[in-house]
Amino acid sequence: MVVGLHARLLEDFSPKLGYVLVNGIFRVAVPLFLLINGYYLYAALRGGNLRKWLTRVLSLYAFWMLVYAPFWALPLDVSPFGIAQTAQKMIFGYHHLWYIVGMAGGGIVLYATRGAPLYAQALISLALFLVGVGVQYAGALDVYAGTIDRILDANWSHRNALLFAYPFMFLGMAIRACDVDRNIGGRQVIVAVAAGLVLLIAESLRNFEQGVGLLGFDNLASLMLFCPAAFIATLKLGGNWDSRILAKLSSGIFFVHPLFLMVLSAHESHAAFLGAVLFSAAASVLLIKLSKKLSFVL
Repeated sequence: MVVGLHARLLEDFSPKLGYVLVNGIFRVAVPLFLLINGYYLYAALRGGNLRKWLTRVLSLYAFWMLVYAPFWALPLDVSPFGIAQTAQKMIFGYHHLWYIVGMAGGGIVLYATRGAPLYAQALISLALFLVGVGVQYAGALDVYAGTIDRILDANWSHRNALLFAYPFMFLGMAIRACDVDRNIGGRQVIVAVAAGLVLLIAESLRNFEQGVGLLGFDNLASLMLFCPAAFIATLKLGGNWDSRILAKLSSGIFFVHPLFLMVLSAHESHAAFLGAVLFSAAASVLLIKLSKKLSFVL
């Protein structure tokens, strides 16, 4: 899904279908990643030790920012504007690497608030998520003008650690802490997944009709229902979802796929998508072998 949204899959075939995929269904990917992060971070939060996890996350970020440095640091621009742009990319992450910054920040917020009652954390995370949704819609609908509108349109203003990553990471942590997948019925989960999917498609269709978010729309309100429901449904299926190979393979595809999309950008979206998936998967096998010696690679 991440490769599909970056390839803008099928937008050249059908603008409406492409929009529903790229700015609707495929947008569940990163929130689901964050839910998984929060779910597995629960043990570290209980142990009161975040240092090892945070060190690993920051080493991943440093390595992949270095890999992509030719695309965000070159050519060198020493003007005040150029320095500011470079600093912004270093702080918020180049392209898809914003996710690592968001994950690190979300983990820090989870750690800082771990002593608060769970209901208070839930209310805070929901409020922050809704603020993020409001900021993105305000920018997309041009509610304000001038500098305010440009700030609201910037990805970092709504797709960040506080307004996006933390709410979904909290959900993942809460699902683990409360054993939600064991305490909720299968029928309820199916209803929630179906309702969330209908709302997600409806929201993206409405956005398409209004002509908003044509270049990208992350903070969809319906993600707050669909993503945790889909994650809980996956947990209830059982099976070996703890496989390190699955984790490293998906990480490898995520980190390396933009390089192949750059090479394949002249092709139609479906060809670029398929090529990027295949080449990224093959490259990930090599990255997995490399990570056995250099753990910060994946």
